[in-house]
Amino acid sequence: MAIHISMASISFLLLFLTFSLLLPLSSSISEETIKNAAEILSNSGFHSMSLTLSLLSQSLLSSLPSSTLFTPSDSSFSLSSFTSGQPSLSLLQFHFCPRFYSFADLQSLSYASKIPTLLFNNGLIITSSTFDDDVFINGVKINGSPVYDDGFFVIYEIDQFFTPNFTIEFTLSPTPITPQCSNFTRGNGSYLEASQALRSKGYSLMAAFLDLQLTEFGDNKQIITIFSPNDAAMKGQLGNYSEWGSVFLRYIVGCELNWADLIGFNDGIVLNTFLEGFQINVSRSIDEINSGFSLMINRQVWVEFPELYRNDKIVVHGLSGALVMAEKFDEERLGVAYSPVDHVEF
Repeated sequence: MAIHISMASISFLLLFLTFSLLLPLSSSISEETIKNAAEILSNSGFHSMSLTLSLLSQSLLSSLPSSTLFTPSDSSFSLSSFTSGQPSLSLLQFHFCPRFYSFADLQSLSYASKIPTLLFNNGLIITSSTFDDDVFINGVKINGSPVYDDGFFVIYEIDQFFTPNFTIEFTLSPTPITPQCSNFTRGNGSYLEASQALRSKGYSLMAAFLDLQLTEFGDNKQIITIFSPNDAAMKGQLGNYSEWGSVFLRYIVGCELNWADLIGFNDGIVLNTFLEGFQINVSRSIDEINSGFSLMINRQVWVEFPELYRNDKIVVHGLSGALVMAEKFDEERLGVAYSPVDHVEF
């Protein structure tokens, strides 16, 4: 008896196998990497940070797959402003980011974008303009030539310690701004570079969706914005594999929306996604803890990693969790309309 298997079934089977391989895997920055980085720091004249990295690497970096460190000079460590003679642990945590940022990544971030740090509820703020040659964070210039870079752990030189309570001025638009977003189209486009960036920053499950689904977008002409949950959040969304496509499409908007665009919208702006009947509601608030602006999506999750990837065709924002299809009685509370036929149970 002949057995007929559709190409769609094969595609979903391959994706299922991809997830099966991805889920159990967990890696962290190796001891060898830390040792090499500390040695290069010392040889480059950053003796204080070299010693700090050796002493604190186990507690700070042992669970991270990648990281970025901004290191001040030795003279900054010896400033008399430190009451104990050395910077506090919280200040040191403020200079470690739980993500890998190439210098091109930093250059591509919009003004006012936030960068997460290892200091809970405290982020760094981009204070340079998008695609400037120089990058400034919290008003401090970043040396574009890394002291150390192995593709997982990168260290940049800065002239002084970042100020944790740094604030910026950002004027919100007094008039409503409505984004002009196109409808979903299909074709033969490829977003390989974006999916690679997602994987390198801990968003490999969404990268797998990107590999499978966005090959159907046309010739890289479709400009899109993706709101991406991280791997941990997506694990709870994987139900029937036949519904994975609808899980992914709810996170895609058919236009380019960078961080400056998002915080410039009037509070409560609604964006149509590529999942018919599913919309994204963007709520904006001033974040006094992180000294910047925070955005909540559908009053469910925060934008925790603005512009984790960006080029001229695609912008990806990292979310703190997954977007859940609301029940009918939740529609009024969320201020978002959902089509009953698109409701998916997990």
